[in-house]
Amino acid sequence: MIHPRWAGILAILFCTGIALFFLPSDEKNIEKKLAELGKLCSTPKGEAPFETLNKAAGAASLCTNSCQVTMNSRNIDRVFSQKEISDNIVIMKKRLPETIFSFHDTVVDIVADGRAEVITTVKLDGTSVDDRFVDAYEMDIEMKKENGEWLFSAFKVVEFIEK
Repeated sequence: MIHPRWAGILAILFCTGIALFFLPSDEKNIEKKLAELGKLCSTPKGEAPFETLNKAAGAASLCTNSCQVTMNSRNIDRVFSQKEISDNIVIMKKRLPETIFSFHDTVVDIVADGRAEVITTVKLDGTSVDDRFVDAYEMDIEMKKENGEWLFSAFKVVEFIEK
């Protein structure tokens, strides 16, 4: 028979172990954020304008209010506010109707001070002016943990020539 004190200690250790096992890790939380971002940036056929606006605002809310965006092929290298991110997502969704965004081959590196560096491939599968296309881009993404939540703080599209 186990002494009641040891039984209590074992129960606490068991519960702590179960909680740690089932709590998602930072890496899993970041991967979920990427999946959510992909879903919000995707434009299914017949998406209503109100839904487009809501999804764009939702995607922007996953970012810090000062989010660096770098895309050398488009001469973009500046800080965007959440409002500017939302506006640009709306424009993108209108230019790329029926497009699905997804992230693949993701590598997450948690660095000190509540920051993470993410290397991933974004895949676009959609329609552009009645033509089907599939495209992929490597991205370097930085994230910050603010108030316990991971937010995107920088996006950089890695150009083929940079590799």
